[in-house]
Amino acid sequence: MAIEQADSVVVFDNSRDKESPVVVAKKFNRGALEIIDSPLTPDWAFERLQKEYHARLASLAELAAALQGEGHKDAPPVNLAQAANGLKYSGRMVAVTALHLLQEAEQRQFLVHARALTQDRSYRAGSVEQVSYAYERGKIVPLDRGRNR
Repeated sequence: MAIEQADSVVVFDNSRDKESPVVVAKKFNRGALEIIDSPLTPDWAFERLQKEYHARLASLAELAAALQGEGHKDAPPVNLAQAANGLKYSGRMVAVTALHLLQEAEQRQFLVHARALTQDRSYRAGSVEQVSYAYERGKIVPLDRGRNR
């Protein structure tokens, strides 16, 4: 997920003993992720990086199609939601995929949420929902954490 949001990425494989790390993937200037097709590129680079990256791109394309399907002739501004501890966003869910949420927030502002960063719960397209971000020591705080106190 960090790969899709980063402007530039270089991924190294340092798993070979007594050998220098090898570049297995790269992305520059917000371009596409490129897996280096070389005999030294381990299988995990194709299985994990490429497959997951393409799944995320497909998910984002599904959100874009849902937005167009609502009759938005001009592309409204769509931004990645800032996923900082304590932030909450309320608004109508335009589309929900396994990996992302597309939410219409205030003043026709559309936000994309990466579900891996949100609290684990179900969301439903068409309903007004709140997406919140709560972290503790780098981990997502479970929704029921505060209810048992």
